[in-house]
Amino acid sequence: MVSASIFFGYVAYIFVIAMLRDGTPDVTVSKPHWAQQAHFYTFLIGVIFLADFIFHNLPEGEKLES
Repeated sequence: MVSASIFFGYVAYIFVIAMLRDGTPDVTVSKPHWAQQAHFYTFLIGVIFLADFIFHNLPEGEKLES
């Protein structure tokens, strides 16, 4: 998931650079929204997986009590 997040972040970055180069200041008109959303959601899934991995690999004595 992290590699997909990095890839979509790079694609969104390329869209922003092209937008600035072409002189299109209006972000809502350009098309990088799908890449930005894909970057956000893959990053979010990666954070959830990391938190789950850390939580399940804590020793029994160190688990957080709720």
